[in-house]
Amino acid sequence: MSKSISGEMLSKEIMKALEGYADDISDIVEKDANEIGKEAVKTIKQESPKGATGEYAKSWRLRKDKKGKNSYIVKLYNKDHYRLTHLLEFGHATADGGHTEAQPHIRPVEQEYSKKFENKLRQDIGGLK
Repeated sequence: MSKSISGEMLSKEIMKALEGYADDISDIVEKDANEIGKEAVKTIKQESPKGATGEYAKSWRLRKDKKGKNSYIVKLYNKDHYRLTHLLEFGHATADGGHTEAQPHIRPVEQEYSKKFENKLRQDIGGLK
């Protein structure tokens, strides 16, 4: 014998299933963002110019912000020497009229780990049943 269900009940059941799926996706995004972000911090610390003291390289941090139910932001930033990031990344003019050479270390890490994050999400979300 078959069962029948009203359109309203069907709609409620579909919404419940979709909300559960959205929660699963949010959890995966948060987990993967934290994991990839931590790896990126380690890499950028290694790739950053060291200078005499190494303080610039040691100063990289990860900040996590949850903005609403379906938004999660992970930021990689230089806590103490943020004013130097663009000067080192792109080079700058010197007081005597010269120019320093660019030392790209932020963009390559950002590009590498953006791709890793995308691939990890595809892998983890593809594994949902």
